[in-house]
Amino acid sequence: MKMTEIDGAESITDGMIASSVDITVSTVVIPFAQFVPLIKDVADILKKIVDLYSTAQHNKKITKLLMERVAAAHSAISILREDDLYTSKHYYNLQRLVQVLQKMKNYADVITQYNKVQKFLGAQTIESSFTNLCKEYELSIQLLNLTLMVDFKVNAEKERKILQDDLKELTKFQEALAESITDANKKMDSACTNITNVDQKVSYIVEKVSAMAITMQSLGDKGANQTKIDSIFRESLLPFDDYEETVIFRGDKLRKYIHVKTKEEFAFKTVEKGHFNMVKNQVTILKKLKDCQNIIHFYGITDGGDKYYLVTEWAEHKNLREYLSGSDPNSAIKVRLGFAYDIAKGLNFLNAVKIVHRDIRSENIVITDRNIAKITNFKVSRGIEAATNNLAVDKECVRHSSPEMLRRGMTGEVMDTKRKYDTKCEVYSFGILLWEIAECRTPYSQYEDFMEITQKVIDGYREPFTPNTGIPERYQELVTSAVDQNPGLRPIFSKMLTALQDIFYSYDAESPASRPVSIKKRVPVRKDTAMFNWGSFNYLTIDKAVEEHKKGLLYFKRLV
Repeated sequence: MKMTEIDGAESITDGMIASSVDITVSTVVIPFAQFVPLIKDVADILKKIVDLYSTAQHNKKITKLLMERVAAAHSAISILREDDLYTSKHYYNLQRLVQVLQKMKNYADVITQYNKVQKFLGAQTIESSFTNLCKEYELSIQLLNLTLMVDFKVNAEKERKILQDDLKELTKFQEALAESITDANKKMDSACTNITNVDQKVSYIVEKVSAMAITMQSLGDKGANQTKIDSIFRESLLPFDDYEETVIFRGDKLRKYIHVKTKEEFAFKTVEKGHFNMVKNQVTILKKLKDCQNIIHFYGITDGGDKYYLVTEWAEHKNLREYLSGSDPNSAIKVRLGFAYDIAKGLNFLNAVKIVHRDIRSENIVITDRNIAKITNFKVSRGIEAATNNLAVDKECVRHSSPEMLRRGMTGEVMDTKRKYDTKCEVYSFGILLWEIAECRTPYSQYEDFMEITQKVIDGYREPFTPNTGIPERYQELVTSAVDQNPGLRPIFSKMLTALQDIFYSYDAESPASRPVSIKKRVPVRKDTAMFNWGSFNYLTIDKAVEEHKKGLLYFKRLV
C-alpha cells in the first residue's frame, strides 16, 4: 500500500473550503458555555504536544514548529470574551480548528518515535503531511478570524530548512542503527528471512518486539497470572542435555557450556529462586533482539535439575570494566571509540522497542573475541511505560546513577513521579560510561564511601578528562552534555548515536584495521511503502515544563 499521508494528518483542506462556501451555517446565537469544552480541548492538546516535544527522540525541531502553532492558537482563543455574541458558525469553525490541532498532535506522536516513524522514512511523506497540516491550520485560523501573535508565513523558508535538517538526521540515525543488524546470511527469524533490505529487517524487529513488549506490560498491569502469560507466548525450555559443561567459569553464577553437536559456546547464568517467571518473561522478549549485534544474544532458559539457567552467547573478553582495567588511555583509542559506538547502537535499539535497561555501567557490557561491545545483564530492565519508582540505588550502581535518582534516594521521595527513572537517567549513565571508556578507569575511584560520591554528584561534581590523551574534543563535549545536572539539557539517544558515528568514522589516528567491523557503513534505501501495521505506544512524560518554551507557555496558561 502506497503511503501518501501519515495517519492523522490526511488533508481536509478541500473539504473545509467547500464547507465554508457551500454549507449554509445557521446564525443562531450559541451560549459561550458550549465553547468552554472546545477551549479546554485546545489546552489539553497543547499540554500533550509539549510532552511529546519534551520526550521526542526524533524530529524534535519539526515538533517544535507544530507546538508553536498550537500554542499560538491556544493564546488566541483564550482571550475570547464571555459577553461577546457567538453563532453556530463560530462553534463549527472552532470544532474544525480543534480537529486540525488534534491531527497535529497525532502527527507529532508519529514522527517523534522511531517505532512509529520508520515506515514513513520517505522524506516526501513526512514533508507533505507537515505542509498539508499547516495549510489546514491557516485556513482554520482564517475562518475563525483569529489574530495570532506570530506570522508563520514569514518563516516559511526557515521552516523548510528545519524540515530538511530533521529528516537528514533521521536518515543518518537509520543508517547507524542498521549497522547493528547482523549479517543477512546468518539464521534469522523465519518471518524475517525473506526480507532482503536491512532497513526493513530493522522495521520488522522493532515492530515485533514492540508489540510483544506492550502485550507483556499490559498483562502485568492487569495482574495476569503466569499461566495466562505462558499460554499467550508459549515459550519452551531449552534441552539441558544438548549442552556440556566446561571448566571455565566467572564468579559463582556464570559458567561456560559447549553445545554437544554444534560446538558453539554459551554462557549459563544461574537464575535466582523467585525470579524465574520474571526472567522468563523478559527473555521471551529479549531473545527476539538476537539480530542486533550490540545486544547480548539471549537463547532462552534451561532446567538443570536442581536449578534453572539463563542461556546467552559467550563473550570471550569478559566485561568492559575488566577489559579497560590497566589499559593505557593513550593507546587503542579507535578500538574504544568503537566500543562507545557499539553501546550507543545497542541502547538506541532498546529505546526503539521501548525498553530502558536501568543499569548501564561497564560491568554490564561484554566484549566479544571480535572486539564488539554488547549490552547484557537485563535483570532490572523495564518497558519505558512501566512505573519505575522502586528502582533502588546501591553501592554497585551509584557511580553511574544520575543526580536526580541519587537525590531521590537521599530524600526518600519514592513516590515523586517527577523523579522516575527514564531515558534521561539512562543518558546520564551512558555519559559516565563514555568517560570511563575514555579514561580507562573507574569513575570516582578515589572515593570509597558511596555516600560521599552521592553527595558530590548531587552537588554537581563530575570527573574531568585527563589532558592530552588523544580523545576527540567532540567526544568530551558529548560526555559533558550527557552528564549535565539538568536532565532537560542532556542530549537524546539518537543524537548521541549519530554523534558517536561521526566521531568513530572520522577518527584516523589509528588504522581502521585495528578493529574488526562486521558490517560496512552503508547508505540505506528509502521507500515510502509501509510493510507493517504498527501498534500505538506513548512515551511517559519526562519534563512537564520544556526549558526552551517555559516563558512563552506560561503566558498561554490563561484558560477558563
